[in-house]
Amino acid sequence: MKHFYRISPVLWEGIPGNYSATVYAIDRIPKGPLASYIQCTSRSQADPAYWWGGSTFLRLSNPKELTNCSGPENIWDAIVWQKLPAWISFVNSLGYTIPDSCNLEPHKEFTLIYNE
Repeated sequence: MKHFYRISPVLWEGIPGNYSATVYAIDRIPKGPLASYIQCTSRSQADPAYWWGGSTFLRLSNPKELTNCSGPENIWDAIVWQKLPAWISFVNSLGYTIPDSCNLEPHKEFTLIYNE
């Protein structure tokens, strides 16, 4: 059975130290091993989605071995555009696929598929 998930960029503000970043979120907790790399994160009230999408979002995170220790401590594991290629390789190794992964753009959503 195939499971489809929507991955979308989210502006994450209110990070300690007055940082903000565009990170990637998933529409729901996924089936399979990726579920352990999802963080429930507060959404900024300045984000229009706060009012229709809720005060939190499900942020994708990297495993510790793929994190980079530069920048604010609590966003080291966040998936940002620069970390997306490594994250795609990681999820491919877990059995997930991203159709048309060669044509991704920084501020567009994309689909993640898991074959159970």
